Amino acid sequence: MNRSYRVRRDRSGEHDGFHKSCKSFVQFSMVRTHLFFKVEVEHDEEESPEKIGEEIGRQLRKLYVVRSVELSSVVTQGDYE
Repeated sequence: MNRSYRVRRDRSGEHDGFHKSCKSFVQFSMVRTHLFFKVEVEHDEEESPEKIGEEIGRQLRKLYVVRSVELSSVVTQGDYE
């Protein structure tokens, strides 16, 4: 037997641990959805709203379903009154 090509066999004699009956694989269709949130937070004047937004983004990225997070704008209450 050539040493550069070895076929792995399991105890049943099948190649690479797969049985001949396991030829089809189930494919799942994934859909990407954009969710937009408006989040209102209270903070000290010394705290940066941008840094708070970045921290919220970091926490969201820890969720396994979140692909990306973007802080699009920061509006303080004094900006729109």
